[in-house]
Amino acid sequence: MQGRRTELHFRPDIPDNYFQGRADEYVALEEAPWQLLRHKVIVENLDRHLAPHHRSWIDVGAGDGKLAAYLAAGGRNVTLVEPATDLLASAERRLTEAGLLDRCTLVSGTVDWAALMAPAADFAGLSLHNVLEYTPDWRAALALSVGPLPPGSLVSVVFSNIYGQLVAEAGRGTPARELAARLRSRSLVVGLAGSRFPRPALYSEEVEQQLAHSDVTVVGRYGVRVLSDLIGQPETEDAPPTPADLLELELAVTDDPVLHRVARHIHLVGVKA
Repeated sequence: MQGRRTELHFRPDIPDNYFQGRADEYVALEEAPWQLLRHKVIVENLDRHLAPHHRSWIDVGAGDGKLAAYLAAGGRNVTLVEPATDLLASAERRLTEAGLLDRCTLVSGTVDWAALMAPAADFAGLSLHNVLEYTPDWRAALALSVGPLPPGSLVSVVFSNIYGQLVAEAGRGTPARELAARLRSRSLVVGLAGSRFPRPALYSEEVEQQLAHSDVTVVGRYGVRVLSDLIGQPETEDAPPTPADLLELELAVTDDPVLHRVARHIHLVGVKA
């Protein structure tokens, strides 16, 4: 059995597809140690809330399918929605190699697709991981994605955190004036190396408020990459921390209500009423 693949027309108010034609760059970035750490922390935290009835899932902005593969390996049927067709092809290869393609449906489309198909598909879970930063109106995108979900659905939202970004870049020597200007303008910097660009910052309280407007109660608040980006080179001859060391550290602080405010990413998990 083969995974189903669908193509949809983009709405005119969705911006140009930033990641189209850049699958190789994206996949290389996803395999970098800090991105692998991000993924592991996210799925560890998501696992706290997943239940057997979350058997049908929609992953909007699915990228190269890493999260979808994890969810499908747990016995779930996953619909991947991704506008970049070359990234969708990468996801298809990943799922095929893992023997999971028969559990997945691949859709070339944007956040609009969730609103179009969710009522008929009866999804029990939704993930929007580092997607909202790239939408022209993140509030509308969140409402569109969450609105059609049935009661009891699990909603997982990850977004870049301006405070974590500024703290990490300060430690790397970014000029103080640049950091101050970005803080005053409430600007994140997103994108791939060589073509990064500013976007309006998202704040946890505002995202939670928007989720509440869509009848979603947040039940988990986590920081992703809280301290690992701040660890410098050891001053002794001891070996640098291993990936396992960093994961242990991150899981120890991920739900700290103070420290997660300076994480590189914020992860909110909610349940729809």
